[in-house]
Amino acid sequence: MGCADIARACQGLGHRVEVLTSLACGNLRRSRPADDLSVHAVFEPVYFYEDPVIAYRSTDSGWMRRRCAAFGGAIIPNMLTLYLHLVRRQPDVVWVFNPLGLGTVGLLEVCALTAKRCLIHLMDDIDGVVADHQQFQNFLGRFQRVKAQISAISCTEHVRAKNSGVGLYRSNRVIFNGVRFPVDIRPVAGRKAAGERLRVIYFGQVERHKGLIQLVMGASRLQTLYPDLRFQIDIVGGGSPFFKQELTELITKAGLTNKVHLLGFMEKPRLHESLSNYDVAVFLLDKNEPFAFAPFEAVTAGLPIVVTPIPAFQELGMNDYPLLVQNRDDADEVAARLRFANDNRSRMPQLGQSLRQILRSSLDFDGVVLPRYFDEIRNCPVRRQPVPPIHQIVAPYQTYSSYAHVVA
Repeated sequence: MGCADIARACQGLGHRVEVLTSLACGNLRRSRPADDLSVHAVFEPVYFYEDPVIAYRSTDSGWMRRRCAAFGGAIIPNMLTLYLHLVRRQPDVVWVFNPLGLGTVGLLEVCALTAKRCLIHLMDDIDGVVADHQQFQNFLGRFQRVKAQISAISCTEHVRAKNSGVGLYRSNRVIFNGVRFPVDIRPVAGRKAAGERLRVIYFGQVERHKGLIQLVMGASRLQTLYPDLRFQIDIVGGGSPFFKQELTELITKAGLTNKVHLLGFMEKPRLHESLSNYDVAVFLLDKNEPFAFAPFEAVTAGLPIVVTPIPAFQELGMNDYPLLVQNRDDADEVAARLRFANDNRSRMPQLGQSLRQILRSSLDFDGVVLPRYFDEIRNCPVRRQPVPPIHQIVAPYQTYSSYAHVVA
């Protein structure tokens, strides 16, 4: 996600960038390959360990041990791969994004002991995940010592606090994720006559935790309370076929088949071009979701958003925003915000433009965020100790690893 945009920006400024990622298996890769970047798929696939249903039902102690190693310990082949790449290439900076599922603690230790400069970009509760996966091992003390050697960037204050539970990073600065604000945008659809239907869009992952069940329930309540109100809700994005089927059945049961439409995945250029046809976007996200790109991408297009108080939105000082939904499980509140957008259709373009202007001062990728990233890189201390041999780095993990023979 954000990693690709940052890599392209750094490359565009004349830096040489290489991206190391995990192998994709099955139909996991849903987006186009980043042919304009030097991407090396070298780490073991993480998909097998990510599925919470498999984890909940599994009775295979060997598989559970490997899963704990992936999220809270080390996968030695990944450590070897990273070590060899860093020793051979000797990059000036190693910028870690999401190491979960790749042998989190082991990978970070390799970075800390071999990289000239190392920083991690925090967008998840890594501390919590590592702490929750210590059943077959005990690497929390080691994790704390490794963190003390790494600089961090947190996408919100909420994320920084979450990642301060198991020791502290050497430094940890909050820099909001950036989005690009196009210079020329088409006016949103609020200019339409009040008698026309209210057009609403959601785009992003079509998954349960994104609040789509609550959106349909809110739309159903809106239809019940105001049967003469005309509206259309388009849901754009890919996701689990099982959840899509559940969502389709709920839409049918609520009698909303002519008003709520699942449009499937849409390429970004086409999606962004279509946003000007809508009056408002809606994102009923979990309050603990640290930073969601989709709501802010809607804002860059000048579109007002119905949104829950996710940490990034609160930290940007938007607590009095008129389309804020405090409780997404309250169908009446969701319906009330959609009704407000309909009744104030003529105000929606102005509201969208005001929101865009406020957020641009903090989230403009090229003008604000990227320079702050480079400030952090410059402030990151240079490691001057000699690089230890790989067997010394992996030795503490071998007792717990099913890959001990690889090093031996």
